Amino acid sequence: MRNRFSTFNSDQHYWVRQWHGALRRHEDKSASLAKELRRLDLGDRARLRRAGNGLDLVGEPAVHLLVSGLIERRQDRRSPRDSETDYYRLALVAGVIVEVNDDLHSPATLGRRLGTPEGGARVMSELRFRRLQATTEPEELLRLWRRAVALAGRKTDVATLADDLYTWLDEVDHPKPNPAGTVRFHWAYDYYQQPRDKASRGESTPEAEIVA
Repeated sequence: MRNRFSTFNSDQHYWVRQWHGALRRHEDKSASLAKELRRLDLGDRARLRRAGNGLDLVGEPAVHLLVSGLIERRQDRRSPRDSETDYYRLALVAGVIVEVNDDLHSPATLGRRLGTPEGGARVMSELRFRRLQATTEPEELLRLWRRAVALAGRKTDVATLADDLYTWLDEVDHPKPNPAGTVRFHWAYDYYQQPRDKASRGESTPEAEIVA
């Protein structure tokens, strides 16, 4: 199945990667890093990880750097705009992607990683995944998304994740008439496709993992 149509453009994806990378640097501030991001460090990252809700996150200067950069690079009506709603959404997004240690630079969704069988079971249980899919309250999503990143080994594509989470929140407020075009649909497809992919490669997959 084709990847979901992105809400963020390529410049916004690049900005997310730069922001995420800046938070993980110690003293090495690459010349390729945007000037305004060079003051970010592990201290900013630690504060973001301690922030327990959207209001705490909005109070962090690092979040405003992410948000302002995304808004400046806005090219169409789907992208984040300079509004209270989008600042709040993106603050939650920042609070999740900061939990990622390794940016995989892959278009695969976090849903795909959560459905990957390890040791005979998926990274995230089906019960937990269904709960995540059914949740619409933003602050609860922040908690569940953070948990999902941890279960996935803190490895995923940060640009794809940021795009997905922002769009997920937008779709909660503005449901699409066609559910097949939503982020949750694509995550579910990727989650349940993993055992089939392993089976098609001739790898051992527990029978219970194969979803009819």
